[in-house]
Amino acid sequence: QKWANLKQKHVMQLVERLKAADTGTRDIDGKVTNLRWLLRKIGKPNLLPRSNRELGIEAGKRYKHAGKVVSDEKLQHVLAALKDHPRLSAMVLLGRTLGLRFREAALFEVAKCRRGNQIVLFRGAKGGRDRYVNITNPRQVEALKAVQAVAPNGALIPQAWPTFEKFRQWAYSQFRRAALGKKQGNTFHDMRRSYACYRMRELEPVRGRTAAAMLVAREFGHNRTEVL
Repeated sequence: QKWANLKQKHVMQLVERLKAADTGTRDIDGKVTNLRWLLRKIGKPNLLPRSNRELGIEAGKRYKHAGKVVSDEKLQHVLAALKDHPRLSAMVLLGRTLGLRFREAALFEVAKCRRGNQIVLFRGAKGGRDRYVNITNPRQVEALKAVQAVAPNGALIPQAWPTFEKFRQWAYSQFRRAALGKKQGNTFHDMRRSYACYRMRELEPVRGRTAAAMLVAREFGHNRTEVL
């Protein structure tokens, strides 16, 4: 009931105050996103235009790795090229859908790491802390099924490899053949960056830029949003 008298003029006055404060386009963009979330919660989403351009606010700074996102088309090309190496395909999917590093993907064990609607990566965060990644969409579930199918009782790295470094060298040679390398425009690490971009697009409209960045940073294994 306290929002009953809220009018569009009040909302627009607030927007103008934000613009006048001149705290930076990215900051204003994030605050307007939070404002839209509040208006949806109170049942008055139409008090604010859907586009920031209509408010005279330029597009905010993109997530800095947005230009390195691996497209769905490129992902399918890589997976097709790796069809004879299902363990490597599963690793690529873990990077793309859950943000795992190469080592984390190679050592990933579904039975140990799956915890309901989360996965836990032991000592995966800065400082050697465990980190948790939420399972929020069907692609992540499919990736975990792919891992389960090829490595139901252990890690994705085959036990036959004498050292992890030799496996890494071989794996990266196969990735390059599958058009996944620096010279081809995307690397395995860009799969992880793609996950971060997706999560930011998923969370930002609901939580606002700052809160979304903090959550994604934690899922990434960092405490600082600057890494994004």
